[in-house]
Amino acid sequence: MPISPASQSVEVLQVADLGFTVRRSARRTVELVVERDGRLTVAVPTDAESADIVRIVEAKLDWVYQKLARKNLLLNGPPPPKEYVPGEGFWHLGRSYRLRIISPPTNGVKQPPLLLRRGWFELTAPAAKNAEQHFRDWYLLHAHSWIGERIKTLAPRMGVEPTAFEVRSVLGHRWGSCTPDGRLLFHWRIILLPARYAEYVIVHELAHLKEPNHGPNFWRVIELIVPDWRARKEWLAANGSRYYL
Repeated sequence: MPISPASQSVEVLQVADLGFTVRRSARRTVELVVERDGRLTVAVPTDAESADIVRIVEAKLDWVYQKLARKNLLLNGPPPPKEYVPGEGFWHLGRSYRLRIISPPTNGVKQPPLLLRRGWFELTAPAAKNAEQHFRDWYLLHAHSWIGERIKTLAPRMGVEPTAFEVRSVLGHRWGSCTPDGRLLFHWRIILLPARYAEYVIVHELAHLKEPNHGPNFWRVIELIVPDWRARKEWLAANGSRYYL
């Protein structure tokens, strides 16, 4: 009997030279996901047998290797985890800014735990123990503002109007998506990308308000705004995994 996710340690399935994290749920199908940072996940029904999972994964290994190769991860491996120490670099709109730890103000002025100022990310010393969360909060806030401004500019040019947009911490392996009711969803990591590629993601999702599927008409809608969409799409597939937290 499979052990429930709530009571088990992480379940890892080794197939060939690859390790897959197994996530069990009430779903009825099996889905393979190659995350941006190269991690591999297989989502399966709660009662799926390991032998059956292996068989399905083995049948899709070529697809997995192709995905990893496009992300430059087979040779180089996943990027090292970020260390929240002075001098570490953190992305914002394609530029890496170094981190420095600063003392909080002593004059009674209230200061946010994290600021991007004068070419540095500045994190106050008391906030350093929760540095990753402060970075995520900062990125979420600034991604929402930046994406909102780009939507205001781009949506009228494309003749569309989303019902709403959201910036999320969890969106699977996608940079963005468009719901059937016209809402646009974006992963906060979009704010890490160089602006031209982040803008391509926004145009891509706005185009879905006109064309739900990736047919020829869909790409024609994008091409009116982003004539070099092919190059941007390929760059994002090959380089997007570099932009992580």
